[in-house]
Formats: sequence, structure tokens, C-alpha cells
Amino acid sequence: MIQFIDFLYLLIFFLFIYYKILKKISLYYVLFCKEFVIILQSIEVCSLIYLDKLLIELNRSKTTKIIWRIFRRELKKSDYFFFSIKNNLYRTIFSSLKNKQGIKAVNGNRTKILNNYKKIIHMIIKDINDSSISVKMMFYIWKCGGKTNEINKALIRAAKRGIKCKILIDSFGSWSFIHSKDLKFLRKYGIEIVESLRIRFFYIFIRRIDLRNHKKIVVIDNKISYVGSMNMIDPNYYKKKSKFGRWIDLVLRIEGPASEILEIIYELEWKIETNDKNYQIKQLNKYVRKFKENSVIQVMSSSINGFPKNLIQKSIKMVIFSAKRQLILTTPYFVPSNNLIKTICNVSLKGIKVSLIVPKKNNSFLVHWSSRKFYHTLLESGVVIYQFYGGFLHTKSISVDDELFLVGSCNFDKRSLYINSEIILLVQNKKRCSDLIKLQKKYMKSSKIVEFSDWKKRSVLKKLIEKFCFFFSSFL
Repeated sequence: MIQFIDFLYLLIFFLFIYYKILKKISLYYVLFCKEFVIILQSIEVCSLIYLDKLLIELNRSKTTKIIWRIFRRELKKSDYFFFSIKNNLYRTIFSSLKNKQGIKAVNGNRTKILNNYKKIIHMIIKDINDSSISVKMMFYIWKCGGKTNEINKALIRAAKRGIKCKILIDSFGSWSFIHSKDLKFLRKYGIEIVESLRIRFFYIFIRRIDLRNHKKIVVIDNKISYVGSMNMIDPNYYKKKSKFGRWIDLVLRIEGPASEILEIIYELEWKIETNDKNYQIKQLNKYVRKFKENSVIQVMSSSINGFPKNLIQKSIKMVIFSAKRQLILTTPYFVPSNNLIKTICNVSLKGIKVSLIVPKKNNSFLVHWSSRKFYHTLLESGVVIYQFYGGFLHTKSISVDDELFLVGSCNFDKRSLYINSEIILLVQNKKRCSDLIKLQKKYMKSSKIVEFSDWKKRSVLKKLIEKFCFFFSSFL
């Protein structure tokens, strides 16, 4: 059966390439256009039903479990690093997440929500210039040009000063950068660059090619970190001719103990990709500076190999269920599981004000239409849906009432929930939650509300397209 699927896979692959070459369309587009990759993934998943894990995945999973076990053991030795939460409801959430992953929440963090791209880049460059030990960066997409070139220059200056600079990038998302002169130029100055989840043509026979490292993390000197939805791209330069508009992102800047946790998460990913057999992980700094602002942060990292299964989805469900008055969600890709849809609808039916903000135009045709299949159920349950028209809203966030919020790299789709390597942060802080809600309400002002009465009147053709695209929802 698997041999037949592989043969069919290969046959479709070459027929498609042959057709595209005749049409004089570039081979790069053929190999990596989203719709074609989704077709390949659909066929591949069928074969994976019969072959649960391939050899490379087994090795990665084994390595991850070994390092994760050591990581958890080190954390248990560092009880002084964590604290007990007083709020009963939040204590239950944080305690449950600690039990699922083995990481407790940390306090004493100073945080800042950033949504202006130029300001984010300026602050990262300043922190790189002030670094004295290391600069570690992990991104799904790294695209040179515009402000990204300024980051490259800052890294080169840091490397010349003897700072250890490391970059971990996803093979699929950063394909053009990996095969560019810019990468070789950076390596010439001693900057270590590693490709995560490498994609090569012959890998289709020995491993899954649909895995992505979707995390966006920056850690500087183990003291300062950045986590959010932003890739290392300049939105004014990246796809500037796109009809979807400029990318709108959000990043959380952190100073304090949570940066130590993120640094260890980074090192775990680095060891897996470099096959580093030295599994020893450094001890947490007992004397790391804590701030009076006191943002409580729970770090959650996911991966299909070695990490707790369905951690991201379970975490999001708990956060959503904790809402008592208001729940606001923003995501660029909304193709969730049935369980998550039921959770959102149940919260809304309890009388809680639930708002969902999504981009009016999506850069994925399949996501654009398949996500609309859920609108009827959501609107019927009282969820208010906002379609953002001020650009391509790429922010991934959830705010609960006025004190708890979640930010990170995770989308509301099955790929992020079940397959991708993702990073999300659950934060308890009234002031920062207020800042996020103000930003989300700013998004609402640049959005149009989907009226249930109008939605029910949409054409039969649109309904058919929604149903057809929804067929591929498991692979989006």
C-alpha cells in the first residue's frame, strides 16, 4: 500500500512539474506553492496512517525525550526560580499546565507589548549592540532586504566583538535565505546558522516533509527575549506587491527569569538539529534579576516529536474556559478543530462576550474559504466576527477578561495545534493585558463586523467553495 502511495506521490509530482515547465512557470513556484504542497501533504498523510513514524522521526523523538527529561530534572532542582499563584482560578490553570509540561510559571518579569515593526527592529538591534554573552534567534521565515539587513549588520558587529551568535531557521519557510549569498556572508563572520527540519527531494521517501518549526524567538544574554508572531522580514519589503496589504504583527519583549526558560527551549531545539550528543543543560541562574512589575509567565513549547501531545490545544481550551466577562481572539489562519470550536461557542452561549478578529483577505486561498465554514456555527452562538481590512493581520493573541492573555507563534489551525513546533506564552498582568485589549480594539476599528443575517444570504457558489476547501482543512 505504502509503495503504491509513494509511486502515486512521485508520479503526480513529476506530472505537475512537467506541466508547469511547459507553461514557463518557475520550478521554485512549482515546488513550494502552498496549494501544491497541501496536495502532496494530503497524499503523504494517507501513507502515514499505515506507517506511524519513520526512522528519522524516531531518532528525533528519542533525542527530544532524552533532552527534555534532563531539562525537567534541572527545573525540579530550581524551585527558588518559581512561585505560587494566589488567584484560585489562575492557580488551577498554571498548575495544570505545569503538570502537563513540567515547567512552572515564573514571576518577576518586566514585559512590553510591541506592534510597530520599526520599533521592534530598533529595540532588537539595540539589545544586540548591548549584548555581552550571546544572541540566539529562531524564526520560521528569514528574508533579507529592508530592515532585516540592519539586523544582519548588528549580528556581524556582535560577532566581531566575540559575542556568540546563533540563528535557527525553518528549512521550508526560509528556503530562499538558506540558498542565498547572504547566509554564506553571515557565516563568514562566525555566525552559526542551522537549518531546522531540512527539506530535500529524497526525504519524501524516508521522513515526513510536512513538519515545520514555526517558532519565533530571540534570546539575548539569557536576560532579554522576544516572542510573538513576527518573522524576520520587513513588511514594507516582503511581498510588497501583494494584494493582502502589509503584515500586522505583535511581539512581547521580556526581561527577567522567563528569558532563562526560553534560552533553554532554544538550546533544546539547537541540540536536536545539530545532533549534539552533549545533553547537559546549564543550571538556571539563581541570581537572575527580577522586576517589580511582576508579569507571571508560563512558557509552552510544542513539537510533534518528544513534547507532550496536544499541549497547545489543551492550553488554549483552558484559557478560553477561564473567561468570565470577555474573550477576544486574533489569528490570521482560523481552521480550528471541532473541540476548539465547541469550546468557543460554549463560552459565548454562557453570556460571555466573545470576539474573533481575522483578516478580510487571506494569503492562502484554501484557508480563506475553509475558515468561513465555521462562521455559521460561531455567529449562531453569539460570537462577534470582525474582518480586518487594514492589512494582513498576522497577530496571534487571546485576551481573557482584564488580567490574563496569551501570545506567541501559534495559529488557530490544525497544523499549529497538532503538527508544527510552536511557542506560546501565557501571561498574567493587568497592565499588559489592558495594553493588548487596547490594541485588539484598535484592530476592531479597522474591521467590518460579519452580520449573521447577511451571512445566511451568501450565494450557493460561495457555500460550495467553502465546502470544497473545507475538505482540505485537516492539512492546513
